[in-house]
Amino acid sequence: MIMLKLSMRAYLLMREEYPLAQRYLKTENECYVFSGPVTSHTGIGRFVLGLINEIEVVAPKEFVDYVENRSRERMRF
Repeated sequence: MIMLKLSMRAYLLMREEYPLAQRYLKTENECYVFSGPVTSHTGIGRFVLGLINEIEVVAPKEFVDYVENRSRERMRF
């Protein structure tokens, strides 16, 4: 399970690219939230890194660490 806060752009892209994720998307306090299961960090991590300024990773800590590590790796190139 992961939890993400999404901008409207990230929300619309998630709905388009991952239609099965729609049941895990909701609106909270004028913010879009994805809270649902993922099978691995790879696919969703690629999505988050591609929209890094549009998405806040809330939980779990393991996924926050994964995104931070991948982001650092990308900066080395």
